[in-house]
Amino acid sequence: MGAAFERNHESSTDVRNILRSGVQSQLHGDLEKAQAQYARALDTDPDNPIAENNLAFLYAQRGEYDRAIESYERILAREPDRGTARSNLALVLAARGDTEKAIVELQTAVERDPNNVLAWDNLAKLMLARGQLTEAERAWREALALAPREPGLYHALGAVLASQGRYPEALDATRKALALDARRGPAWTQLGVLLFLTHDLGSATDALRHALSIAPEDARSRYQLAMVLLARGDEAAGVPELERVLVVDPQHAAAQTDLAVLALAHGRAAEAIDRLAVVLKAQPGDTRARYYRALALEATGDLVGCREELVALKSSAEGKYAELAQRHLSQPTAHPYGREQERAPRRKSKTKRRSGTRTPD
Repeated sequence: MGAAFERNHESSTDVRNILRSGVQSQLHGDLEKAQAQYARALDTDPDNPIAENNLAFLYAQRGEYDRAIESYERILAREPDRGTARSNLALVLAARGDTEKAIVELQTAVERDPNNVLAWDNLAKLMLARGQLTEAERAWREALALAPREPGLYHALGAVLASQGRYPEALDATRKALALDARRGPAWTQLGVLLFLTHDLGSATDALRHALSIAPEDARSRYQLAMVLLARGDEAAGVPELERVLVVDPQHAAAQTDLAVLALAHGRAAEAIDRLAVVLKAQPGDTRARYYRALALEATGDLVGCREELVALKSSAEGKYAELAQRHLSQPTAHPYGREQERAPRRKSKTKRRSGTRTPD
């Protein structure tokens, strides 16, 4: 979410100059100098809302949330319709974990100042974080009605539409974002994912490669490209992309697990176990990694270890992989340990995958 400096207020030339210097110091990371300059401005003009807003913004940057809240509340006691201060107060409340109060403040901000784009945008982001997709969409549409040339708002609208499964509308909004800012890498990634979800794998590949031309080190874009290539059956190109994801982000659990699944599918169970050990060391509760570790143990002949892992997974977790573990254990077999209902995927010919952003599970 975006907080904002304030720059415009009728005050003396000296105070305006001090404030400009403070903003520049803050933007360059010199918070001590910025704080001194804002304090100097307030010594000259004690009720200056810009100096107080920017000082509160600085406190929030340093994690001094109580001091930031006190400053914003002083501004709003004098000027309750000052939307920027109220929107910034909401962000501090959200950062402190008080989402309900933050939403109330943002709703008040847009009621008092319906033309405040920042407040609408921040309200939408909080609604999205709470899973209130309809309310988030409405807030972003309100923001766009006020700022129809802002690419970030179209990008955000595309994301919330996609979360509702409204892919054609999401594609339209994302393309509008890119028409306004063709260098917006995350929007190219979003476009690629949406094209993947609508089964246009060729265009998805192009969009994700374009995203990587803008930001070659972006792990999310590269991971999604790997998923598209694998869905197209191009394992020779997809696997190296997964390996590159791990170069950029060695802790990328999904990429590491996908490589383990592919290794298992090719009969390299020991490699799969090693890769899954990396994932489980960082994330012991990763149910997907635990399930495939059980299959890999079985593939090496460690049937006791396989069964122990499946029993533990079935007993301690919920969801898809707990259900698969239960199904595996309940299968009648020729040995006392069970056999998996769903094995690691076998190598397939080049076929299109229906949807999603993961390797076959």
